[in-house]
Amino acid sequence: MIKIAFLGSLYSKQWMGGVNYLSNLLYAISQLEEKKIEAIVFLGKKTNPEIIEKFQPHAKIIQDSLFDRKSFKWIVSTILERYFNTSLLTDRLLHKYGITILSHSTVLNGYNNFIKINWIPDFQHLHLPDFFSNADNKNRNSFYLQTLEQSDVVIVSSRNAYQDAKIFAPKHINKVKILQFVSQPNKKVFTLKKEYLSDLETKYDFKGKFFYLPNQFWKHKNHMLIFNAIKKLKNMNIEVLLLCSGHMQDYRNPLYIEEVKTFIYNNKLDDNIKLMGLIDYDDVLYFMRYSIAVINPSFFEGWSSTVEECKSIGKNMLLSDIPIHREQNPENSLYFDPYNVDNTAEALRKNWLENRPSEPDIYLEKQAKDKLLKRTLEFAQTYENIVLEAIAGSEK
Repeated sequence: MIKIAFLGSLYSKQWMGGVNYLSNLLYAISQLEEKKIEAIVFLGKKTNPEIIEKFQPHAKIIQDSLFDRKSFKWIVSTILERYFNTSLLTDRLLHKYGITILSHSTVLNGYNNFIKINWIPDFQHLHLPDFFSNADNKNRNSFYLQTLEQSDVVIVSSRNAYQDAKIFAPKHINKVKILQFVSQPNKKVFTLKKEYLSDLETKYDFKGKFFYLPNQFWKHKNHMLIFNAIKKLKNMNIEVLLLCSGHMQDYRNPLYIEEVKTFIYNNKLDDNIKLMGLIDYDDVLYFMRYSIAVINPSFFEGWSSTVEECKSIGKNMLLSDIPIHREQNPENSLYFDPYNVDNTAEALRKNWLENRPSEPDIYLEKQAKDKLLKRTLEFAQTYENIVLEAIAGSEK
């Protein structure tokens, strides 16, 4: 059995996309019938219990203060890695559990006794450099190049990202492998009756049919396009309701969320746009199922978790017309220009006024359920093949 470590210090509630990505990968691995690989997740002792709950059913969990930022062991380990190029403390812990491979853990310097499979989610800064500071762009270029140089394998989530890697570092492209993840809905959500919607209306203070936009409030997620489209519809006496969930902070643009709130207030859109912040993941899926449509207006995605979740539950979407959304290709979806308010408003108007019911499409949902296991096993098998190839390459 090949034992693979995932160092979970990267994964937090501020980046639920990363948490869900790893949870989906661990689940997929656990579904393989012939067990060639075993996933072990190493987390800090102070890790949020909700994060542990996401991983625990599908992998062995080891908690150690070494993975708690600013703990004594973490500080010592950081100094050793930064100034002495050794991962001595982590090495000892990993060897104790028979680890062969470090995966999706962003480990570079040191760790020479392990095969390193790292993950680059996307090359967003190459496409949208203005959304980053000059220092951020420089640091990303340096870190990504270092990742490609020092890893045994680098995973990307799409053919689009593969092409970016090929342009960014052509001499390392032989290390790059594509792994398109598949999202797993909590099966409990399918058992909740429509009456639960009344509870959510009370809990989140809304009423009636709605669109749903579940994205972090990072500026490139392009919420303002949708808000401006809703303003345009309101001026046409078309009142729509949009529910938004997601972490309401952008580390690159700390004032952005206040700009968003000010726009909603100044344009009297409080009854049209509800900002719910981080909510329970079960509620996310329920809102997806019972929305008129799920919206993702993003300027850029690596491999959209929102799209994958909708594919797994058979939900129609309104999507920005960007290459990655076309590559993901969710069924029964409508695309709009992410730079054009009029085009977007028309997409919203059409969906709102054609009297789509606020409930699941039973036919699409059944299709999605029928395909999900096959898609999941293909995801797991692709990852296992990447691992086995990495092992074979290290033995040459």
